[in-house]
Amino acid sequence: MHHILPALRQPLRQQRSVDSNLSTNADSGAGGTFAGNAAAAAAAAAAAALAALGSPQMDLQSMASMVECQGLRKRMDQQEAARKSAKHRELQLQHEVEDPDWMMRRMGDLERDSDAWHTERSSVEERVSQLVGIVSAAPKDEPQRASVADSQEELCDHDNGSW
Repeated sequence: MHHILPALRQPLRQQRSVDSNLSTNADSGAGGTFAGNAAAAAAAAAAAALAALGSPQMDLQSMASMVECQGLRKRMDQQEAARKSAKHRELQLQHEVEDPDWMMRRMGDLERDSDAWHTERSSVEERVSQLVGIVSAAPKDEPQRASVADSQEELCDHDNGSW
């Protein structure tokens, strides 16, 4: 078992210079290259193997490299998930643009939404106009609370209770 340890340590020592370059890429938000990510994964595997074997020579720098590799792996997974999501959305948009009927359906949906909005706006404007008319026709000497309650009742009666 001890003859495996030198073989695992050597790639880890060589990997430390690559790890420092990868941390620069990860800090910049650009992400590492595929080869850099593979090297980081290999370094993490080597560090994990040393830890699993209980190597007494695992020092703080090796631990730091292992933690850094885990962070890089997590960042790589996040970037891969974001890439897949963007690719899926791109394909979805491409299918929508290529579908000639989609544009007509979308225009129909937008026209229906617009018509519904205009109808609702007209209804609200009409109701506001009715309320203004009722409030302005109310006698000035009655308490304000009573005239508002009466105007609401009149409006509900006028709209057949659909207020």
